[in-house]
Order: sequence, then structure tokens, then C-alpha cells
Amino acid sequence: MRTDFLERMGLNQRSLAGRVAVVTGAGRGIGHELARALAWLGAKVAIAEIDSETGAATEQLIRSEGGEALFVQTDVAGERSVTHLKERVEVAYGEVDILVNNALVTAFGSILELPLAAWDRTTRVNLRGAVIGVKTFLPGMLKRREGTVAMVTSAEGMGYAAPYFASKTALRSLAFSLAAELGEDSGVSVFIFAPGMVDTPGLRESLSEMPRRMGLTPHEFTHLGANAGYEGLMPAEDCAAGFACDIVHASDYHGQIAVDS
Repeated sequence: MRTDFLERMGLNQRSLAGRVAVVTGAGRGIGHELARALAWLGAKVAIAEIDSETGAATEQLIRSEGGEALFVQTDVAGERSVTHLKERVEVAYGEVDILVNNALVTAFGSILELPLAAWDRTTRVNLRGAVIGVKTFLPGMLKRREGTVAMVTSAEGMGYAAPYFASKTALRSLAFSLAAELGEDSGVSVFIFAPGMVDTPGLRESLSEMPRRMGLTPHEFTHLGANAGYEGLMPAEDCAAGFACDIVHASDYHGQIAVDS
């Protein structure tokens, strides 16, 4: 966890004190590191993760670092599961102030090769899951006239993982639509986070398929969208520090894309 980055950004362990955050897909990658960063900033963090092993490990790690965390096994695309998440979090911590729609799945292959089931599964988790999260947690934020909703986007139109990239583009549009509906006076800030090429387990898994399909070496692939100041992939903990800072200052990014660089 890059506490040095957070401190250089003018943040401290009270920056999110009293706030309750839900991070979906927080078992690994950016979500895992973001949950750690938000907890260090003082938030009480709910880890909404379908994988019980990684979700429990994230909770344990945050607690060992002095933070407050609760793992709730969650299928973000299931309404009952997300309702259960909401109930568990409210009993433990109170109403949710921050929702980060980070959970994702992907499928590798050409558009013609991938079965419709792969499209359906990707859309179900990546897009439907975000909509369910918004419909579950936004009403409470609007009632209190305070809150933050963050979506995570990606590149547009990259080959051989079309369901993933299409769903991420849809999330960007969803966030723009939601921000427009809320306007500037609701007290709730909605923004899109664009992380760039980050060293995560998911990206590492793609190296066995996408570079070969695109006629690139793994090295060339990981340098397609390199972040400024990095030779190749940005470490996930660095990315999460920037993301956490954006959440603290979410009102400055309402209806906008915050680019990690």
C-alpha cells in the first residue's frame, strides 16, 4: 500500500473517517488495493467479493493493518445477494457513503468465436452488477444528500476481449447518464475512473491470449497504454492510491473521467 503517495497527495488517516465504503471485486487487483487504501484513510470498508478465499484474505489483511473491513460474499449481479450485502454492512457499519463498482469478468476470443453465454456472463457482472449496486445504495445517499459512486472504465475497441471492453464502455455511459440525472445539487458525486495499464492478476491472465492474437509480444502489449512515469505496467497499489485520492475529492470529478497517471 502506497501510504507515501497518499500523504504526498495531502491525505491522512482521517481523510475518510466516519465514511462507509463498498468496493465490489475487492478480492484482488485494483479493488483489493483500493480497499486497503480507503481503510487506511479511515473508511470502514465492505469487501463485496464472490470468491470467499480472496475476499476473506483481503479483510484479514486490512484488519492486520489497523483498518476496519468486512467481507461479504456477494454476487453483484444477483439482487438478493446485493440486498444481503446492504443489510450486513448497515448492521456492522451503518449506511453506505461510497460505492465503487469494480467487479468484473472477461472472456478471451474473437467476436465470432465467443459464445453468447460469454457475452451474457460478462454483461451480467460488469454492467448489470453496477446497475444493481446503484439501485441498492443510491437512494440512501440521495436521502442524506451525500455520497459517491465510482465506475471503472477501460480502453475502447481492443480486439479479442470484446465483451469486456464493450461492457466497460457501457459503464462509462452509465456513469455519464447517472451524473446528468443527479445534476450538481443532489449531494452525490458520480465519476468514472480510467486506470490505464495496471499490473493485476486479470491483466497477467490476458497475456497468454491477447498479445498472440494481436501479433504482439507480451512486452509490446503491456506497453500499449503505459501510464506516464512508468515503464510498462503501473503497480496496482500505485493505481489504487490515485483512485482513493479521486474518491476523497469526488465532487471535483462529478460527471467526468478521472485518469490515473
